[in-house]
Parts: sequence; structure tokens; C-alpha cells
Amino acid sequence: GDINQNIDIHQQDEVGQLADSFRGLTEYMKELANAAQKIAANDLTVHVEPKSEVDVLGQSFKTMINNLSTMIRQVADNARELVSAAQLALNGVIEERNVGQRTTHDVLNAQAELTSARESLIFASSSRLIASFALMAAAGKLSANVRSSFSRRAVTQTLQPS
Repeated sequence: GDINQNIDIHQQDEVGQLADSFRGLTEYMKELANAAQKIAANDLTVHVEPKSEVDVLGQSFKTMINNLSTMIRQVADNARELVSAAQLALNGVIEERNVGQRTTHDVLNAQAELTSARESLIFASSSRLIASFALMAAAGKLSANVRSSFSRRAVTQTLQPS
């Protein structure tokens, strides 16, 4: 719904108290809508603070952000395992070719699968790196030296063959 509403009631009675409550609720809905927009734009550095233990919507947002962050880490871990498996398969195909059981075409196919797995790993690692930068920036701990050092180390680690 449209959350851009203004409540222009400023009384010192029950109606004024109700208007104050609605203003607070409207502001909270704006915060959650803003968080949802950032999440939709792949920004998982959003911090949502539930208003209480019984704030179902706030608690759900917090859980969703944590779950999505965990999922991104798992994707990166799975991509690393995929590269390892593809490298192992390639080595096996090369050995089989050396004893005459496989063709050069089989080796090229295995190399293509390894390349594809490495591309997946690079994408997953870059997504994680971008999320880390956004988190550091949000915490005010991102300087040019940190960015440069972190980038070189991350790229080197990502591109090292398994």
C-alpha cells in the first residue's frame, strides 16, 4: 500500500495519542519498505531492528536477511567444491586418455566443465566480496587501503587453481 501518509493531528487527548501511534507505525513501515527495496536490489547489509520480541514483521525481516546471507556463503562454498570436483574429473579423464580409454574431445569437454565451475566460483566470490564491502562501508570501516588490499587478496585466492 501507499505508506507516504501524513497524519496532521496534534492534540493532547486520546485522539492525539492515537495519531502519534499511527505516525510511529507509518515511520516503521517506511523503514521496512526501504529495507525491502534494498534487499530486492541485492543489498544484504540492511540492518532491521525489531521493535520488540513480538514484532513478527521485524523479526521476520531480520531472519530473512540472515538466511539470505548464509545462503550466499553456501553458494560460494558449493562453487569451490564444484571446482574441486571438476578438477578431479579432468585429471581422471586425462589419465584415461593417456591409457587410450578417452579421446582428446573428452579432455576438452572436461576442461570446459572446469572452466564453467571456475566462472561460477568467481561470480560467487565477487558477490560475497561486494557484500563485504557494503557491510564495511555501512560500518564506516572502508578506506582506500582496505579496499585495495582486500581486493588483491580476494582475487588471488579466487583464481588459484585447486
